[in-house]
Amino acid sequence: MQSGRRRAEPTLGHLLRAMRQDFDAARAQAPCVMFIDEIDSFPDRAGVQHAHRDYVVEVVNGLLEQIDGIAGREGVIVIGASNKAPLRSGAAAGRTQPDRQDRPAIQAI
Repeated sequence: MQSGRRRAEPTLGHLLRAMRQDFDAARAQAPCVMFIDEIDSFPDRAGVQHAHRDYVVEVVNGLLEQIDGIAGREGVIVIGASNKAPLRSGAAAGRTQPDRQDRPAIQAI
């Protein structure tokens, strides 16, 4: 699988499309592991109060849609890393344990 590093694009649409493409690629290569570094950079949507709130909320929604969405992620395990584990409170908090849909992927790898 390719690295998540991409050329910076100026719009929200480009970012969301890149995120979908990465998850699509992971699903196409299942079983696989998708690693998201600095997962804590995705904030809790309720706590975002600055001028770019709409943008940030759409990015968080896009991530959550890919992780929990109707497209599913059968065969794809998503692992997030953080240097701030004691401060873990962002959008991905609470999604720290593999669930039933992850078991077949874990066994296949």
